[in-house]
Amino acid sequence: MARRVVSSTAANLCDDGARRADDTLADLLERGRGRTHTCAAGGAWINGRKIVGGFAGYTSAGGIHRTRVKGNCLFDLASITKMFTSIIVMQSCEEGLLKLEDTAGDVVSGLLSARLRRTTVFELLSHTSGLPALRNSMKRCVSRASVLRVLNSVDTGRRGVALYSDLGFMLLGEIIETIYGRREDELVREKITLPLGLVSTAYNPDRRGCCASTGYSPIRKRELICETHNEVVARMDGVAGHAGLFSTLDELGAFASAVLSDYTEDRRVLLKRSTLRKMTKPVSGLFGMRYGLGFMLRTEDDRGYPLRRGPVFGHTGHTGTSVWMDADRRLVSILLMNNDAVGGGLDDVRRARNEFHSFAAAAADNS
Repeated sequence: MARRVVSSTAANLCDDGARRADDTLADLLERGRGRTHTCAAGGAWINGRKIVGGFAGYTSAGGIHRTRVKGNCLFDLASITKMFTSIIVMQSCEEGLLKLEDTAGDVVSGLLSARLRRTTVFELLSHTSGLPALRNSMKRCVSRASVLRVLNSVDTGRRGVALYSDLGFMLLGEIIETIYGRREDELVREKITLPLGLVSTAYNPDRRGCCASTGYSPIRKRELICETHNEVVARMDGVAGHAGLFSTLDELGAFASAVLSDYTEDRRVLLKRSTLRKMTKPVSGLFGMRYGLGFMLRTEDDRGYPLRRGPVFGHTGHTGTSVWMDADRRLVSILLMNNDAVGGGLDDVRRARNEFHSFAAAAADNS
């Protein structure tokens, strides 16, 4: 049975409407259990205030790690990590340490491919660098240094054409680590989580807390609890620009609400409004999704979400996670699932995401 958590802002709805919203959320979270997840958490915020939220299921399909999911449960964010990397990249631009037209070779020494050295920060952020999605040989690497050696020798394909690339964001992680002289886990803590007062959002989180399983790893020969699902990131000590972060529903909601507030109110908690508006302009398109600079963008052709006037931007993650920021509604909606624990199909995951985020938009419209 899904448990529900609703803030006092639900009082803005009539009592019957609030109960219907709660029941709908509970049903959505429970419906896919065993097919798209063993546990899930979902919530929606308007102007930083939660209007509805809940969680369902158990952290694991079975075994000693199986516990009922709680509100403080950590989820592997997978590619939502890319948003954090992108924000640090753009912070370095605001600080005058980097420019979008700078090339990887301007910052990182030891890049073996001439085309890789000429790849720009703009191309890396917008998935137009020509870098492939991944190199399977990286899974055979034994250390962070050996993964980076493979990365630094990868050649790029045709530049300017959309090609979703984890390697591009791995290289962005290497760029910001070179600029600041610190590893990305330290940078995320210093430049994002500490300013926002987030205590659980991190790479390599504390294993003693509640954490959603991401299934059994045949390579590591164990169930993954508070360990990244990504085998390449695991070889990078759990820290990379494209994946590896963990967070809770409420902490990710606080992060996304701060980003949306920077966009709508120009508060500059993390970035200037002008910077975020540059990041949310469409640059490339792939698999029915538009990309800005580090953000996925929902478009008029996206039938899975009721768009209004303003941009809707965010990101999804391989593990079944998704976060969207709707500027017109001032809405943040987040769905966290541990799809890798059950090996659910992509179509089922997409359906669950579309149902949940459409529900969140409708709840916002009725609030």
